[in-house]
Amino acid sequence: MSFFDKIPTDQWYDRVKILMKELGFTQKSLAETVGLSEKQMGRILKGQSDTTITVLRLLCHHLRTNYLYILTGETPEQYAARKRALKISDDYGDYQSKKDEYQRVFEKFFLLSESKQELVKKLIEELSKGDNDD
Repeated sequence: MSFFDKIPTDQWYDRVKILMKELGFTQKSLAETVGLSEKQMGRILKGQSDTTITVLRLLCHHLRTNYLYILTGETPEQYAARKRALKISDDYGDYQSKKDEYQRVFEKFFLLSESKQELVKKLIEELSKGDNDD
């Protein structure tokens, strides 16, 4: 099993064909450009032959794209948007977790007697005075 067999995409070589068409490459011209025989390029473009990282790098260079797009179909903009969405999701999860924790603390606070509530308030005030020193 090669590296490329592990890529769960429609097919990376289909994206190569799309870019070839957009840039006016034929199978023969792209093969010559990257240093392969036309027959070998044909097998690669049909998914019948593995390729090397070196050939992939040359394909990306001559097709004016990057590994990310070839291997996943994701543009750099889509990748950045997905990463931002994941961060927002993680941040929201952290917020929800803290919100739940603070909710439990507040519930316990209001179960305290008034005198203990006053002590907690004073403690918080004293502790927050030093926060600006960090």
